[in-house]
Amino acid sequence: MESGEFLKKLILFILPLLVFAVSCGTQSVDNNPKKVSAQIYSFVPDVEKNYKGIESYIAESLRKKKSKIDISKYGVSIDDLPQVYRSALFTNPDIFYADAASFNYDYDINNKIFYIYPEYIVRKNEIPDYIKKFDNTVNDFLKQVDNNLSDFEKALTIHDKIICDCKYKSGEGLVYTAYGALVNREAVCEGYTRAYSYLLYKAGISNKCLDNVMEHHCWNLVQIDKKWYHADLTDDDPTPDTCGYVSHECFLISDSKLDSFKYEEHIGYKSDVTYENEYTCSSKSYDSSFFRGILSCIYVKNSVYYYIDNNYQNKNYSAFIARNGNKIEVVDNIKDRWYSVDNEEYTNSFSKLCYIDGYFFYNTPKCIYSYNLIDNKIKAEYNSTDNEQNDFYGLMTNGRNIIADKKKSPLKEGEREKILYIDKNKSVKVLS
Repeated sequence: MESGEFLKKLILFILPLLVFAVSCGTQSVDNNPKKVSAQIYSFVPDVEKNYKGIESYIAESLRKKKSKIDISKYGVSIDDLPQVYRSALFTNPDIFYADAASFNYDYDINNKIFYIYPEYIVRKNEIPDYIKKFDNTVNDFLKQVDNNLSDFEKALTIHDKIICDCKYKSGEGLVYTAYGALVNREAVCEGYTRAYSYLLYKAGISNKCLDNVMEHHCWNLVQIDKKWYHADLTDDDPTPDTCGYVSHECFLISDSKLDSFKYEEHIGYKSDVTYENEYTCSSKSYDSSFFRGILSCIYVKNSVYYYIDNNYQNKNYSAFIARNGNKIEVVDNIKDRWYSVDNEEYTNSFSKLCYIDGYFFYNTPKCIYSYNLIDNKIKAEYNSTDNEQNDFYGLMTNGRNIIADKKKSPLKEGEREKILYIDKNKSVKVLS
């Protein structure tokens, strides 16, 4: 899983460069929109059909941190047990402290399961502290998701922030969980998927997780206006990780759009055991949306979408865009160029965007600019010294700090530096 994901994601990052110029919902009633409870649908639909109530029973037992779970009344077969147990954890992503793939069990002469013996990733006496940290992180995250946003806009905001905050990293244990993606900010596809599922649910958007058992890859289905769409956050988080670099290629796409990509980890997704006709993603409402080619975070403020278009009007330079419906306003043209260590000009632009307390920030190779939403003024906030070889390749927020990604090449990991700080008076200060 991890090597295939990494190789495909690396290719996705490199190909758009062409390197040198010289060479991863709530519903509404028609006439009177009314919120209904969101739901995380079963990871494997047949689990609840065949063993009704078992997911919530297993989840409640795990929340009580039981070492032995009696499921004898459900008559679960040995063959079904892995999917039953995995589905219980995927429909309850806040249970990050139990291993979804590792457990022991006892069974009778008819191969029916008596007991499950869970394996916990976190020591039992430490689980309450982990839960507290997880809940605080989730609450802080959701404070940045405006309740006035539409379900589409909430799904977009959560998608972008997870990708911006989290770094794809292979490993064991918590990288497979929502905790890994949200608290530690390091995860594999399963961690991205479970984190997105939980935050969508908390924001009132129904969803489910998908798993391609042939390629061991996970992603989400999201329900917007009673229609289902694919969202693959792992594929939308290119490697190497760069501050503020967010793809929207796999966000809210149809079955046909996903199938057209021919990605290795999505081969055969239609025949996957977790995919049934009731979740068919037939709607193409978003397949050709404006955000499809955007490679920066998209922020929604007062119904206006703010983002960086890194190939504005196919001219190979960036523009900071404010979009209201179909009306596009160019806040700033960014025509600065990035150069390699051999002084060759890259064909791509690498400006990124972040937001905090009424300010947008975006980068050129050597400067960070702010845009104040109150007075609509642009200001150069920070300049690199002329003798610095590293350029800015992106920005992100961390608390009240602006983090800049500085490196020599877009194909390498950078050195992330705290550059700017927003004080409580909402003034921008350069960190010493």
